Amino acid sequence: MPNGRNVRKGGGLGFEESRWIWLFLIIVAVILFTGSGFFREGGIRFGSPSNEGRSGGESPENGVPSETGSLSPLPGQGGASEADSALAGTLTLSTGSAFAENPNEEYVEIFASSANEKKIVITGLRLENSRGESFAIGEGTYLPYSGQVNPEQAVALEAGGRAYVITGPSPIGSSFRLNSCTGYFAQFNSFEPRLREDCPRPEDESNTGGLSSSCLDFIETLPSCRQVVEVPEVDNECRVWVSSEINYSKCVGRHKPDQDYYKNERYVYIKRSSELWKTRRETITLRDQQGKIVDSVSY
Repeated sequence: MPNGRNVRKGGGLGFEESRWIWLFLIIVAVILFTGSGFFREGGIRFGSPSNEGRSGGESPENGVPSETGSLSPLPGQGGASEADSALAGTLTLSTGSAFAENPNEEYVEIFASSANEKKIVITGLRLENSRGESFAIGEGTYLPYSGQVNPEQAVALEAGGRAYVITGPSPIGSSFRLNSCTGYFAQFNSFEPRLREDCPRPEDESNTGGLSSSCLDFIETLPSCRQVVEVPEVDNECRVWVSSEINYSKCVGRHKPDQDYYKNERYVYIKRSSELWKTRRETITLRDQQGKIVDSVSY
């Protein structure tokens, strides 16, 4: 007979058993919901951030890479594609006169380490400004001759060498290596930086034998690296010698065999008509043929 409790019918669960089962399911559901991040500080969040689209285990909160991955490069910072070049340490970049406002006066300098054991070819390297524009270093003339088209070849720096990389065009039509006679180019052309004018002195030339004493006195007054345009009142033999022997071509012919004829400096021209570098707040980067950083400088 009835005693106040639910009676099972047909083998089903009684009221007491059903109530405890439902209570158990509700507790399990609450645990699952709160543990998966549905209820957190500051309100409801629909799950944790996905790792999809991130690189190598990158931490989303602070950008710090995990032990098993690395961050993609941030803007303005180097990444895998900007790793240091194999040339890093062999070449050094200097601002030179990059802040000049005239492309003919604007230049940077590249120095080759004195510890280098081999020549470093700089043709093909690229200079890049802060706007992302890059410009390749071209070829140059090893020994320039005036009044003719000079063949060009790759430019290389020996240990301790220097290259002035000028933005504008070359006054003589090509990039070139300095030698004992290139100072003659400065007589009728403007160079920035100024060319070294340390040509052999006319009075020290060995082919002055037979010239008169008055002619030798006149030759002693002549400056180095200057072709005589107007010859004063001297004897005819002296006039001929001065007019034909004091010039760049004859200087090359006489002194090219000298051991110290070639200088360890190059003038390299980008041949642009506008500036490459900003007058301030600029970063200049030297990259190799693979785009890796050789050196950079900021001002």
